[in-house]
Amino acid sequence: MYPNISDNVWIGTTVTMHTLAIAMGSFRLIHRYRTKLYYWDDWGVAGCLICNVTVFSVLCTLKGESPPEVQTMNGQLRFWLLWVCLPSAQWTSRLSIAFTVLRLILFDVWRKRLTKALIAVFTLAWMLITLDYIIECHVNTLPHADCTRKIVPIVALAVYIIGDAGLVYIPLHLLRRLRLPRGGRLMVRLVFSAAGISTVAALANLVSDIYEGPQKETMGQLLCILRAPTALISCSLIVIIPCVYRVFWREEEWMVSIPINIDVSNAGTATVSLPGRVAVSDPATRSFTTLPLPFSHRSFTEQRQWHSWPERDSTEDKPAILITDV
Repeated sequence: MYPNISDNVWIGTTVTMHTLAIAMGSFRLIHRYRTKLYYWDDWGVAGCLICNVTVFSVLCTLKGESPPEVQTMNGQLRFWLLWVCLPSAQWTSRLSIAFTVLRLILFDVWRKRLTKALIAVFTLAWMLITLDYIIECHVNTLPHADCTRKIVPIVALAVYIIGDAGLVYIPLHLLRRLRLPRGGRLMVRLVFSAAGISTVAALANLVSDIYEGPQKETMGQLLCILRAPTALISCSLIVIIPCVYRVFWREEEWMVSIPINIDVSNAGTATVSLPGRVAVSDPATRSFTTLPLPFSHRSFTEQRQWHSWPERDSTEDKPAILITDV
């Protein structure tokens, strides 16, 4: 937990990873604020950013102490901040990704329930780690680096692996039928596969705790440093990857995911599902000129067709927002 490794290695790893993570998280929040497209998932990124800044500040103050005196008031405060902010960074990062996935689902009931269940599971895992630290490190014993029980991180990691697999599977399965160019399809896969980055870091950290051999302490300290910044990077990539993709492709090429679904299975009716961000006040006169494809009510009235909101049980699973605007 504490910096006893080489000065150059510790300073380089800490400064590089935390600076990169804080810069990426700040870019996402600033981009969302400037485009006025901030949602609940951005609150998770903000919480993860705060945890990273706190961990980075504490690690900088711990440098040169081997080990720090946790009996003092300042030592106990820094020890407590580390143990709370490290799991909180992972928790808020996964909440942000889960809320992003939840915004993709409008009418699919079981996927909504599954995503909400993942949010509850992540919250329970975070509470388990936090309560174990409070009980074991403050009630039963005095705070020290190995005061928590080994079984708790293993259980939490198992929960995170299952939950992250769900966060990757749900959006990729939901968007599997989109007709995207090769670059756009790769971009979508990279966006939603970023949830597994923090899982890899947590798994490596657990392996370092179990590993018994040379350089065990050095490897454990380095991997522990990576937990918080990798969590922030994984949730920031959801916005950064589409922004980078947008730089190299023109707007007409990356706006290929059509946020409007038309079902003309019946001869006399046409069912239209609109994105959640489009407010329809008067369907008879409103034309959607801002959508990627030209669409207006006149094209339906000429064919004697009507449009209405689809039923939940008859709507095919399709995304309702632009993929490059997740």
